[in-house]
This record gives sequence, C-alpha cells and structure tokens, in this order.
Amino acid sequence: MISLAKKIALISIFFLSFGDLSFAEISFTQNEYFSDTGFLTLSWEKRPGTLVRVSKKLKEDKVETLYEGRNQSLFLSGMEDQKFSLLLYEVLPSGVTEKKDEAIVEVIHHSFNLSVVLFVLGLFVVFATVAAVLFGSRK
Repeated sequence: MISLAKKIALISIFFLSFGDLSFAEISFTQNEYFSDTGFLTLSWEKRPGTLVRVSKKLKEDKVETLYEGRNQSLFLSGMEDQKFSLLLYEVLPSGVTEKKDEAIVEVIHHSFNLSVVLFVLGLFVVFATVAAVLFGSRK
C-alpha cells in the first residue's frame, strides 16, 4: 500500500512533468504584424506535438494554405504592399481543421523616391570622401 506522502509526491511529479500539456490555447503571439521590408516572422503558441495550419484569407471567403506542420513559427517573404488576414487552425487527428486565431498583417514598403534620394546622397558622400583623400594626399 502506498502512503499518502508517496501519492502526493507522485501526483506532484506528474503535474510538474506534464503540466504544460494541459489546456494550452493555440494562438498567434501578436494580433497585428507590420512589415516595411516585405518579410516577417509569424509565431504562435501551441501544445507540443499539435499540428497547425496557417492560411491567408483571400477574397470571397477562400483561403490559401501557407504552412502546415508542428513548428511554432513561420518566415514569410516577398510580400507585396497590402493588408490581409492570417488564420491559425488546429488540425485534429481526424483531419478536420478548427479555427483558433486570426491576425492582421500589413505590408507597406519604403517609397521608391526615398530610395533614389538616399542612393544619390550616398554617392555624394563616397565621391566627397574619395576627393578629400586624393586632394589631401597631394599636399
């Protein structure tokens, strides 16, 4: 017969070992993401071993699957200027998906005119530095 102290110890060890598996909700770590570069890293919280699907909501209530797997993050790149929704689903063992969370992503790239102005400014600094070195070495 197991004593009360041993029972309490066994129950404590069980909950300490497997406590993180209990009732952990699947959700994005942020509800809104912003990118001015065209790439970003999405992350979400989930129970270990849970299969998730990340989908992009398209027009007319259609979705495009971007990722399905057991990882907790996803790197997206090459995105155009737009604002769209990402949906996070749990994929159950039966293959049925259950929507868990939604996040808004907004992508706004830097202006092309600003890029040209900064490029020309950089050229000016380089040429000024080269000219200063050349004229300074002659004297």
